[in-house]
Amino acid sequence: MQVSISCPGLQTKRPAERAATLLAMATGREYTKHQRGIINRYYDNIDTITVQRLGEIVTDLYLAETDKKRDQLWKRAESALGKVTKGTDRPAVQARKVLAGRDVEGLAHIVASMDK
Repeated sequence: MQVSISCPGLQTKRPAERAATLLAMATGREYTKHQRGIINRYYDNIDTITVQRLGEIVTDLYLAETDKKRDQLWKRAESALGKVTKGTDRPAVQARKVLAGRDVEGLAHIVASMDK
């Protein structure tokens, strides 16, 4: 059984290139050089982005007026701390204590120490 797909530019490519293009199109993972650069820079800076996000969470925790909002923020803080402290022991232990006690000032100190 032969499948015929009409796509401009596929007729001029070699069979190996054509197969790679079709596979990339099927999986949705074909990125331009520019897009790959953006993705790579994002993952290069993920720690900085997460620390900044934690700082915003600390600010929101100080300003939160309802328990529901505080619960949501603590869940976000737990997730973000898990990303930043992955693979290290000391901050993870300190982070667990802060999360268990829901200590906003302790969280602020952790974020300040990470930001240095």
